[in-house]
Amino acid sequence: MIAAENQSYPYRMVTHTLGIIPGIAKVMVFYREQAELRYCMASDGEAPCDETCSGNLLQQIHLHFKSKTPWEWLSVDDLPYEINTRSLIQRTVFSEENNRILLLRLNFEERNKNLLIYIHFPEHFNWTGKDRQQKELTTEHKSLISFLLYHQLFKTAGEYLTFDKTQHTIAQSFKTLGKQVSGINAGIDDANEKLNRWKAEIIRHFADEIAATAGITVAIDISALNALLKLDIRPAELKRLINRSIAIASVTAAPTDPDIILYDWHLMALSASEKSEKAGEIIVEKITDRTTALLDRFELAARRVIDARESLTGQNLGKACIPSISAPAISDALKKHRDRIILLLKRYPDRWVLLRTHFKPVQNQLLSRNTENKSQSA
Repeated sequence: MIAAENQSYPYRMVTHTLGIIPGIAKVMVFYREQAELRYCMASDGEAPCDETCSGNLLQQIHLHFKSKTPWEWLSVDDLPYEINTRSLIQRTVFSEENNRILLLRLNFEERNKNLLIYIHFPEHFNWTGKDRQQKELTTEHKSLISFLLYHQLFKTAGEYLTFDKTQHTIAQSFKTLGKQVSGINAGIDDANEKLNRWKAEIIRHFADEIAATAGITVAIDISALNALLKLDIRPAELKRLINRSIAIASVTAAPTDPDIILYDWHLMALSASEKSEKAGEIIVEKITDRTTALLDRFELAARRVIDARESLTGQNLGKACIPSISAPAISDALKKHRDRIILLLKRYPDRWVLLRTHFKPVQNQLLSRNTENKSQSA
């Protein structure tokens, strides 16, 4: 005989029955499990154990299952238990008077969930409790006990079944969800992948729109894309989140970086900074701070070059920067920041004087924009 599983449906019915009726000698619960007929049993003070029915016991229990009577009282001689060394059930142990075993038949819509519950009442059991003046169970007592126990255990069994079914549904849902996530990661063309592709296009569209307005180039790292795809928010809120995340990415990026790359940690940084709505308000205009820092850096370097009485070329300017950068990197940075540089030079005519008057790449940008404006006016 083996120990019963602690969470099995029959195990819970055995322990529950022993718990609600103090002094019960033994409880046996017969049940179906797939193609087998099994029983779980426990005596007062002992842990439940589980066994498979076989031989004559199997045939007799099937007959008990077929009966439609919800309950009946049996004597030891009426029990279908087979006497053998495997079951360890001996009739001689229960020598109490006849009809002290209550059989309850709990039948449900799912026939494989039906139960036979045999409750062994000890000799001199009194339904009102134990005392020095014990009286035998009368027919009226047995009728009342049968009625109360049947409905109480039927209700409990139904609750266990509902709980198990709910747990099974939840487990299946998580299993299905896991397959869907695995399918997306593996590139399976299912409904979830199509939805994510659509959401990804919306995210990129919002990022491109914000970037165009600010005159920058934005790339979305896969980590940030996956983080945004997991969000269940409205499009307007999504656009606002992308806007503010790009602002953070632009402020933290190096001035010479040609593109702004949005990572998932920009989203986490934004979330951490939003302890209040006011504190979290970051608008895309702060992107100009990055261009301002670039011009300030180049202006200081230009002052060093001129003080050293050297020509203000891209190579000399790059060497004078701290840390130093190459001339191609300067050209690339000016190209990427072109529109914002022109905007800032026009907005602040008294700043970056050395770059305006001595650094040809900046002068060429202003000249090029003036030429474009004249062509458009013509």
